[in-house]
Amino acid sequence: MSPPVFAALAFVVGYLCGILNLYFLTEAARRLVETGRGRAFVLSSFARLLVFGTVAVAFAAKGPWWSLGLYIVGLFTPFALRVVGSAGDSQTKR
Repeated sequence: MSPPVFAALAFVVGYLCGILNLYFLTEAARRLVETGRGRAFVLSSFARLLVFGTVAVAFAAKGPWWSLGLYIVGLFTPFALRVVGSAGDSQTKR
């Protein structure tokens, strides 16, 4: 696979993993608020870190080393979009 295609694939997979990570994080936080059990939240955080970190290492091992950076950018893009959207919501409520 050519490096530009691999780079695009790394970003897209990172973005999809970021969406899943954000979903799992919000569900775990919701359960934490409802049940008050911190142990389950911490264990789910470690599981998410293990899964999405393994994908990042796989991209760095298989393709060019800089594909890891594109994966990480894709991974955190949904978080950034959520923060920007939330900031816009809080400004309209004033």
